[in-house]
Parts: sequence; C-alpha cells; structure tokens
Amino acid sequence: MLLRPYQEVAINDAADALDKHGNTLVVAPTGAGKTIMLSALVGKRRSVSRDVLILQHRDELVSQNSTKFQRVNPKLSASYVNASQKDWGGDAVFAMVQTLSRHNNLEQMPRVDLIVVDEAHHTVADTYQRIINAAKKANEGVQVVGFTATPNRGDKKGLRDVFTNCSHQIEIATLIREGFLVPPKTFVVDVGVQEELRDVRKTASDFDMADVEKIMNRRAINKRVVEEWLDKAGNRKTIVFCLPGRGCSYIFLKNFVQLCFDMVQNGMSIQISQDYSSMVNFARCKCLGAKRSSKDQIRFHGMES
Repeated sequence: MLLRPYQEVAINDAADALDKHGNTLVVAPTGAGKTIMLSALVGKRRSVSRDVLILQHRDELVSQNSTKFQRVNPKLSASYVNASQKDWGGDAVFAMVQTLSRHNNLEQMPRVDLIVVDEAHHTVADTYQRIINAAKKANEGVQVVGFTATPNRGDKKGLRDVFTNCSHQIEIATLIREGFLVPPKTFVVDVGVQEELRDVRKTASDFDMADVEKIMNRRAINKRVVEEWLDKAGNRKTIVFCLPGRGCSYIFLKNFVQLCFDMVQNGMSIQISQDYSSMVNFARCKCLGAKRSSKDQIRFHGMES
C-alpha cells in the first residue's frame, strides 16, 4: 500500500522514538489514517519486534483494524483474543482489552515485543495497565506505541506514565491545507433556550448534563433539529452527536427517527455516538449533526468532497 507523505513521516518518527525511548505516542485527527499508520509501523518494525500485540476496546475496531492491517501487511498473519477465541498464533494478535485484562487470560499471554494501543488515551485505565504491566513482567524490553486523536482526557489524567514522549503530531488544519481532509462548513441554529441554560449548574468541567438534558431534549427542539438537518443535509449520510449520559442518546435517537419518518417517507441510515472516537466509517459520512453542546445552539458540520 502506498502511504501518504505525512504517514511516512509519522511512522519514521515513531520508529526512531521507539529505538530511543522504548515507547511513544502518535497524535493524529480522525481521517488521518491511524490504523494504516500503526499497521505500517508494525511491518516496518518486523525485524526487531516479532511478537506484536494490538489492543482495542471495541469489537468493531478489532474487525476494522485487522482488515486494514492485512491490506498493509499481506504477508503477516493476524489472530484474535476476544470473547469467542484466544488465539496467540498470529504475527500480530488483535486483542479486546476487556477480555485480555482478566487474570486467567493474562496468565496465558505469551512474551510480546511490541504493544500497539489504538485509542491510546485509554491507556491509563486499570484494564490497560494490567495488560502492559503483565507484558513488562514477561519482557522488560517490551515497547509500547499508542495512536490517538484525543490525548487530552476529560478527567485531566495524563499519559506520561505510559508514554514519555510524543514523537509526532499531525494537525487537522495541516491535512485540510494539504488536501487530505476537506474543510467543514458549519451552520449554527439558535433554538431559543439561552435564558434557561444560564441557570444550569456548573460542574468542574462543564454544565450539569442532567439539567441540560431536561432543557434540550424536548420534542420542539428535536423537531427543529430535524427540520434544519433536512434542509441542510437531508440527502446525506449523517452522524448525530447527543448530550452524554442517562440514556439521552437513546431517547434523542428514538425521537429523531420518529420525527424523520413523520416528515419524510424514505428510509435513512443513522448512527448515534457520544464521542468522536467511536464513530464507524467516518470517512463515508458527509454530515455531522451535533446536539451535544451545553450552549443553546445546534451545529451542523457539512463536509464537502
């Protein structure tokens, strides 16, 4: 596979950092091709890292990552450690963190030379720490590389205990300027609840989401969202972002879909997510509708190709 120039640079920087520090973090925005980069890095490090463990926290990421890995490295084999199988025989083992972090599965984990962490901002979680510590116990020289679009966690926990350096960071503005990502067009809709939101309690980092949900998750507001979506992007594949927590995504999805069918007769494909990292097939999506802001605005981001 022919890599993009910035991907080549990122891989080379990461390889140099692994040689120097034994660990490194690569930061790249959604759409930059992190899975392609981590796969190419594994192929590049094959001579020094024979046994590779690739960690992910969602079943769909295991499937996506392994498929892309084998496109990049057709001569390398892949195996899986998840709820349905425990196969350590591949050149690269794709493991579900929730499964591997269990004590009985860690006891069966063989020596590995390189751990690759997808969505590496999760590495401070206890499940990831158990895996990394077990790998280091079996091999003091095990190297760890992480890839993420969001290194700054909402809980303010740092990643330095795992990654002592960031070898490469790709900016979204750079990828837009170089033509690899398209510039978004944003439309802001005022839904008229500013006065109510001014009285919402503040937590350490944001508004109290339970109070915001009571204000924002109303049929009239949802109807306005659907109307604006139909006007701006009704004929496009769309991903909707909702207010986080307490079932709001499900409630909003139910209302959103019902309103869509009330207002249009044709079927449509909708994905709901509370964080950008969990989106599937992001590159094929042409519009993002974000109804998760703690302000009284709805944002539609249209991506022109």
